[in-house]
Amino acid sequence: MTAASSPPRRAGIGAPAAPSRARSAAAPEGRPSFAVSRRRLRVAAIALGATLALAWGLPRWWFGRTHETTDDAQVDGHVLPVSSRIAGYVVRIPVADNQHVHAGDTIAVIDPGQAALGLDRARAREAIAASDANRIARAAVREARARLAAATARVDAARAEATRAAAALARVRSLAAAGVAPADELERATEAFRKARAAARGTEATRRAMQADVDKLEGEAAAAAGRLAVSRSDVADAALQLGYTVVTAPASGWVTKRAVERGQLVAPGQPLMALVQDDEMWVAANFKETQLDRIAIGAPVTFTVDAYGDREFRGHVRSIQPGTGARFALLPPDNASGNFTRVVQRVPVLISIDRASVGAYVLRPGLSAVVAVDTRRAESSQSGDVFAGRPNPSGPIGEP
Repeated sequence: MTAASSPPRRAGIGAPAAPSRARSAAAPEGRPSFAVSRRRLRVAAIALGATLALAWGLPRWWFGRTHETTDDAQVDGHVLPVSSRIAGYVVRIPVADNQHVHAGDTIAVIDPGQAALGLDRARAREAIAASDANRIARAAVREARARLAAATARVDAARAEATRAAAALARVRSLAAAGVAPADELERATEAFRKARAAARGTEATRRAMQADVDKLEGEAAAAAGRLAVSRSDVADAALQLGYTVVTAPASGWVTKRAVERGQLVAPGQPLMALVQDDEMWVAANFKETQLDRIAIGAPVTFTVDAYGDREFRGHVRSIQPGTGARFALLPPDNASGNFTRVVQRVPVLISIDRASVGAYVLRPGLSAVVAVDTRRAESSQSGDVFAGRPNPSGPIGEP
């Protein structure tokens, strides 16, 4: 049998198999495909990273160009001090710290005994003054005026009688000069004239005395009316003092810093507690002086409060303080003395809060805030107002 016709030999244990040689021969040809895939993945990763960086950075870059921000800001509001108007012992305090009250609610009661006694005494003095005023005005003045009217009538009658006697005397004198009237008739006419003139003078003196009495009584009546008015004002003052024994809330808000207890003696003007008003809050943001040129009154504002995380609230710029915070400090800096170090100053900007954006959230004075002012409407809003950050274009500041 020849070698070509002989059957194939079985492979031994150590002989290599044919498929393994095929795989080993094809392996070098597969390596370039894996390298190309890795390069594509790197390019895709770089493109994705660039896209994410643009998506993250572009909005922030645009926001920085159109907004002025600061984290030197806080919520502010009215903190009303509640003080006593009168002296007395506190008998009741129906409120506690952090309790919400409405305007007009009773928050403290002072012993009303002394004030009630004062009101009773004032009313008694008012009654006495009213009685005196009525007696003088209605009785004495009326009677004196009636007597004066009668005396005036008598004066008129006496003057008429004196006039008639003077005419009779003149007529008798003319007749006596002509030798017609006897001498005794002239004497009677002269005596009658003298009596009529004396009676007229007497009635005039009486009328003047009665006029003086009327003037005096009218003065007393005016004084009595004045005393009555004073007594009525005393009654009103005593009623006010009695009303001051009940201390009421001047506005709606939360009670805080309660500094009085039941049984404590308080003096006029002594602080009893404070009230944080809840119907008006604003944000005080301290912007750098280099930021004011882009901030306008009325510009829209968004802000967040640290207490509520990323929850955004809305508002608008209400006013800009006409001076830096350092200028109104307790010890303002004096750059003319000592070494000068330039420091960028900050100016308080008050921001009104949109109530609709607050919703059910409670804003309290003192909460830290981060403020962003939209400056895209700054150029159209500012019109040469020094409070908006720009001087008057018509001339230097301070000139008309």
